[in-house]
Amino acid sequence: MPAGYLLYADNKGVVSLILRGRWVLPVTRDPIPDGGILIKDGVICALSDGDSLEKKYPDEEVLLFENEVVMPGFVNLHAHIEYSVMQGKCRGGSFLSWIQDLIKEARSMNESDWLESSRYGARLMVESGVTCLGDISKTDTSFQAIYESGLRAVVFLEVIGLDEMEADRIIDDLRLRLLKVKDRGSERVGLGLSPHAPYTVSKRLFEEVARTAHQRKLPIMVHLSETADEEAFVREGKGLFADIFKKAAGWGNVSWNGLGLSAAMYLDTCGILAEKTIATHAVHMSKEDIRLLRARDVSVAHCPRSNAFLGVGKAPVKTFLDEGVLVGLGTDSLASNDQIDFFDEMRALDPSIPLDLRIRMATINGARALGLGDKIGSIEVGKYADLIAVTVLSDDPYDVCLATKDDICLVMVEGSVLHES
Repeated sequence: MPAGYLLYADNKGVVSLILRGRWVLPVTRDPIPDGGILIKDGVICALSDGDSLEKKYPDEEVLLFENEVVMPGFVNLHAHIEYSVMQGKCRGGSFLSWIQDLIKEARSMNESDWLESSRYGARLMVESGVTCLGDISKTDTSFQAIYESGLRAVVFLEVIGLDEMEADRIIDDLRLRLLKVKDRGSERVGLGLSPHAPYTVSKRLFEEVARTAHQRKLPIMVHLSETADEEAFVREGKGLFADIFKKAAGWGNVSWNGLGLSAAMYLDTCGILAEKTIATHAVHMSKEDIRLLRARDVSVAHCPRSNAFLGVGKAPVKTFLDEGVLVGLGTDSLASNDQIDFFDEMRALDPSIPLDLRIRMATINGARALGLGDKIGSIEVGKYADLIAVTVLSDDPYDVCLATKDDICLVMVEGSVLHES
């Protein structure tokens, strides 16, 4: 059974209460001082100042947070919870050293190890105030871990294979994986596809994944332009991915001469860039690439602390925003991040980005990127009660950006409490 318990359930198991905070921060409208939220059966039914709400609904139980900001739970747009036990085991500062360590650690793990790692990662997400995530899974263990945790998610099945000759077999395997995980999904845990990256997936495999996603109406998440070496590999057929990495991954005999295109333009020729696609990292992108993403309605998962850990550079976030690209925030995995604390991710953004926009990037932007913007990501009537309460002692609710995960008092998904302190 999923984790969590219901607050103030009636004899039919229906949750009904008024949640009050010093501030209610809806995200898509101005903050409400001494605000209140009426929740019934996991759905937000009314929103106003707390006193008015209590007068209108005098029979409702009230849960009061006197010093807290009540806001939407964080949407972690890019994660790999199955890598959570690799914390501290992969070297930072060099992408090559890091990925070599990652491969070594992964080869030592069995299915039970992956599941426990995914469960550990799910717990850390809840404790950080994350109520929904876009998770990439190579082992498919995160479905069970996420369902058990009570989190909301879209789980993207990872697909890898640079050898064109292996594309048919890999797609056949993917179809079997889709059948196996079909029954594990629910309205709370959705499904997507993740062709890993231009240096690990062949053109034919990219095309087949794009076709499968289109036929099944599934979203796509892809690592794109994470490193300068990736761009050199795609454009010129040079760099570490054309030599050291390719040999280490067992693709030493696979020919790749470069295409004279940026990584983004290459994926566009494969049909990958589309409205339901999320490009993660997107560090080494030209303005032309960025405008291509905007033209295709591609969203970006920005992972500032992972990028810093790996030393891959700083993504042009301001340009993304100026060009109208939807940008959400991601932690990536604990293999490339020292801890999961979503407040740290907001603080790691460009200092020129205002606090209200940081909060949007951490909530509604990620929800919209995952295709869930009509269900979560802001506090609005009709949306699910995926909420957190965070202690903030200042008079400015946007100072919630200065908090840490230790300041979280409550984490709720669809009216069910997953964490409290």
